[in-house]
Amino acid sequence: MNLQTLNHRIAARYAEQIARGEHDDACEYDVRGFYLCHCSKRKREAAGFTEPPSDDLYFPPPSCPHCDGDLDSDGDSWCCYSCRLQWTQHGTDAEFTDDHGDDLAEDSAAWKARAAQLSKGADQ
Repeated sequence: MNLQTLNHRIAARYAEQIARGEHDDACEYDVRGFYLCHCSKRKREAAGFTEPPSDDLYFPPPSCPHCDGDLDSDGDSWCCYSCRLQWTQHGTDAEFTDDHGDDLAEDSAAWKARAAQLSKGADQ
């Protein structure tokens, strides 16, 4: 796969996610290369889901203590993709997977400014 095809697929996937309502107006994501955002985190927090469950998982096989849905395991951790939660392989220490740090908006703005600067330089 070449870079042009990859970029087209990324843009198409992002457009599909927007159509499904997965991104908001404050989205930090940029299809030109900044692939992180806090849209799901803002949506989750607005719904009042601000702390991961404190309960450990019960085996076998575990289900999500928040939504009671099935979990996926990669051998190193257990994940609930709909709740954006992850536990260790032992079913302890739950954490959210949609929190990319407090500086994400700042990082995104800096990346966009740098991309615009490079784009202007390429146009000259």
